[in-house]
Formats: sequence, structure tokens, C-alpha cells
Amino acid sequence: MTRAEIVEQARCWLRTPYRKCGRDKHGLDCLGLLIMVGRHFNVPHTDTQHYSEWPRTDLLILKKLSQHLVRVPPTQKPKPGMVGVFAELRLPGHVGIFSELHRTTHVIHARITPRQVVEESWPQLTEQVRLVALFDFPGVQ
Repeated sequence: MTRAEIVEQARCWLRTPYRKCGRDKHGLDCLGLLIMVGRHFNVPHTDTQHYSEWPRTDLLILKKLSQHLVRVPPTQKPKPGMVGVFAELRLPGHVGIFSELHRTTHVIHARITPRQVVEESWPQLTEQVRLVALFDFPGVQ
């Protein structure tokens, strides 16, 4: 799989409605988007849908992603097809896939507002969230 193929697959889900723990075209959440893109490329995964009940969601998200994806130093500039873990307040709890549009870094992710999968400018998004971890799909070219 190439970075362009990962981004293309993530874009297939644009405008899909947001649905907590969703895993199909009827609705996705941020982890659902990542899982569906990974499934397309036969990337092994652990799909846990009760993460909102975890006492430390932040640590478990990082642990689960580390089991199946390749951790990249957070100082590296995000490349299209990489997975970002973001913190909206202090703790990590949101994921998205980096892309590039009009020569600008973007993030494809499922947002509660506007209740769908969107592709947003990363520079604009940094006003709301902070990147705390970066991952690559295994075997990406």
C-alpha cells in the first residue's frame, strides 16, 4: 500500500455521518474510520467498541494503536497516510489520517461537529487540537 492509496481510501468515507462506535457507511467515529481504512488493506486490528467506558482512554488508544501500527517520532512532519493521535484538552482521545490538499497538510477524521467524516486543514485544526502521537501503517511505501 502507498500513502496515496491510504488517503484515497480514507477519502471514500468523506461525508459519512458521525456515529459513536460506527463501523459502516451508515456512520463512523474516528476509530471506526481508521479501522475501516485498515481493513481495506488487511491491516490486523483490535476493534474495541467500548472505549468510552475505559478509565484511561488516552493510554489504551496509544497501546492499541502500537500493537498494529508503527510508531513514528512525534517530531517528524506528518506525511499523507500517517495516523495522528490528537488531544483536544490534555489527554489523547481522537485519531485521524493525514492527507495533502492544495499543497497544505490536512486531516481526514470523523467529527462530532459537523457530525460527519471531513477533511480539514491541519494548520487550522491545530488551533483546536494538539498532535500527541504519530503512526504509520505497517508496510507503507
